[in-house]
Amino acid sequence: MRVLFVQEHPFLATALKLTMRSKGFDLVVSEDTTHANAVMAEVNPNIVIADISQGGGISYVEEAKKKNVPVIVISANGKENDLQNAFDKGADDYICLPLSLSELALRVSILTRSSVA
Repeated sequence: MRVLFVQEHPFLATALKLTMRSKGFDLVVSEDTTHANAVMAEVNPNIVIADISQGGGISYVEEAKKKNVPVIVISANGKENDLQNAFDKGADDYICLPLSLSELALRVSILTRSSVA
């Protein structure tokens, strides 16, 4: 299973890549939303994790959903209106930063299991 992670912070991307690999996922990182569509077309992910704390992140949720791909949103804000906005744009799940990498991997497993079924 391939996961696209739209994240501008290399430390978090590296840590998540290691965690996801240990769970059997191939994590591909796009450092910004500008290039995420090109990366998505190239790797054809089974799921997208998008950080809406970065510029354009919330609008990228809509772009990913156009491809019928499940989307998990992560955000440093955790405000109720951000949560509502993410779900209005089509997000399938929402996690506040700081996050547990193991929990995120579990949520990816759950969403990919239901999208494959």
